[in-house]
Amino acid sequence: MTSVGSGLLICDCDGVLVDTEHLVASVMSDVLAEWLDAEQVERALACGFGKQIEQIMDELAEQTELPVNSVELINQRVNTVLAAADIAIPGIRAALAAVSLPVAVVSNSHTDRLRLSIDAAGLAPLIRDHYFSADLVGRPKPFPDVYLHASEVMGVPPQGCLVIEDSLAGATAALAAGMTVWGFVGGSHIPPGHAAALRQLGVAGVFDDMSALPALVQQFAGGLKTRQQMMLKQK
Repeated sequence: MTSVGSGLLICDCDGVLVDTEHLVASVMSDVLAEWLDAEQVERALACGFGKQIEQIMDELAEQTELPVNSVELINQRVNTVLAAADIAIPGIRAALAAVSLPVAVVSNSHTDRLRLSIDAAGLAPLIRDHYFSADLVGRPKPFPDVYLHASEVMGVPPQGCLVIEDSLAGATAALAAGMTVWGFVGGSHIPPGHAAALRQLGVAGVFDDMSALPALVQQFAGGLKTRQQMMLKQK
């Protein structure tokens, strides 16, 4: 495993690299409105922030009857919308190009959706093949499984990972994995009071402009280097 001093930047995808939460919610609202009344739709989407579409639909299916292929229909329509939209978070390309650590992406989205989003945002050259989706592990966020999987594959221990998350579920997962977490609240979908909720959860800090990311990474990497030097002196 790579030494702690090398470090790794891990970003969530939806809401951190790409501004898609509002698009997905809009598609789901339109599709669900074909099957449910307005109150049911509103209730389902209100609890959906940070969750997989499958999770939302499974919870909804416990309360009402849905078409057998409902998840497939929603995913198909979401993919069509995302492929045609300008979805990159403002400033994210320049920010990732300027960071001093390797970059990986950890997401609750399935691999095909994750790749589609990264490609549509023009971020593939910066991410390379460092994608880790929830379908690779047994449990999605808020469980730490996918973060721990990324740590193992990338060869950087959890304490060497800096995570950027926007959702409470994602931040919970990364914190449980033993990683340093910063909350990003610059997406169009962020509800009032969300920054305070992230801070209460225990993130290291909150920011809303990706131009701040390179400095955050540099500070984190500097701290890792100092810790590594101290460890070497103690040997």
